[in-house]
Amino acid sequence: MELKKKVLILIVFFLVFTLPQLFYGSAVLSEEITDYTALVPGRNVYTDQIFLLIIGPLIMILLVFIFTIPLAMLLLKLHKLIKARRYDYYIIRDFEGNISFVRIYIRCLIVSFLAFALGLMIYASGLISSEVIIPEKTSVVETDFDYVSMLAVFIIPYLVLIFTPIWLLKDSGLICSKSNVNKENRETPDIEGVYRYYNTVITGYTGIGFVFTLIVLIIDRLQKLDPGSGELTDIPGIILSPFLLAFLIFPAIAFYEYRLKQMRIKLLNKLEKKNVKTIETIKEIL
Repeated sequence: MELKKKVLILIVFFLVFTLPQLFYGSAVLSEEITDYTALVPGRNVYTDQIFLLIIGPLIMILLVFIFTIPLAMLLLKLHKLIKARRYDYYIIRDFEGNISFVRIYIRCLIVSFLAFALGLMIYASGLISSEVIIPEKTSVVETDFDYVSMLAVFIIPYLVLIFTPIWLLKDSGLICSKSNVNKENRETPDIEGVYRYYNTVITGYTGIGFVFTLIVLIIDRLQKLDPGSGELTDIPGIILSPFLLAFLIFPAIAFYEYRLKQMRIKLLNKLEKKNVKTIETIKEIL
């Protein structure tokens, strides 16, 4: 899929998700409450929604633009310390390739899952008061899901600071290989992408944390069910909400994809100044 078409599809999906929330959702909520959340400085439901659904994604784009390359370099330095400088680092030349829309959505989905897991952790710890998360009560029975999902929407813009540097390390073809491998002593060459260490740790925590979060939220909703009310239909909404929240990341990842070539060039220039070697294929280091 062409880059421009891919970016356009991401933006369209984002608008299809956010505009109904922004106008219809705000109109419904404003009939019952004046303050949607105190997590953002909005004066009413509409301005709160604008901060969460419009300004939040714009903040993501700004963070991607400013911090992705410096944080990628920081992750590389940290990787060298973790590996005790026993590895050599290489750049695979001409590593540019295409990525499917499904893989892009999966990247957004992992960020969304982590947002929910961290939302539950923050809410359960009492780090942010429930009166700040949702100041005014509505006629709908409020559950842990309402508080956790609100926190997830609030914190998701800042999670790009964790993920986009890892994506850039992966998309730039930066690999490492264990130094001084003695094949005569049956030492196996150890080659991996630098991104893999961070990706394994974060996705592992995200997967476990999200499953635990989902179980807690569903159990809490079941405990607050009014028998015979038909509120059991809320359960699919709880399960689907992280898949919908991922759409909020589409503008940021569209910007990332659009800027990837330029960011990769800048990163590789910095790496070459650090004497990171460039290779044509992995066979050169075997």
